[in-house]
Amino acid sequence: MKYTFKKVDWFGEDLHTLYGHDNEGFVYGFYTYSDEDDTPLETSWYKSEEVRDDAMQEEIDYQILEGL
Repeated sequence: MKYTFKKVDWFGEDLHTLYGHDNEGFVYGFYTYSDEDDTPLETSWYKSEEVRDDAMQEEIDYQILEGL
């Protein structure tokens, strides 16, 4: 199974409106999708774009390493 990732932010997704808060500052995230479904399998949230980007890159590197 192949995975894809999409960078998101809490406010860009209007989640502050839905949940009524700022997720305790964890506002930078990414969604993980499989090639079999367009619904996110997993969502990960971070307090900075840099940490989010690093975590997402680790997931991408893992896929490459494992040949996914």
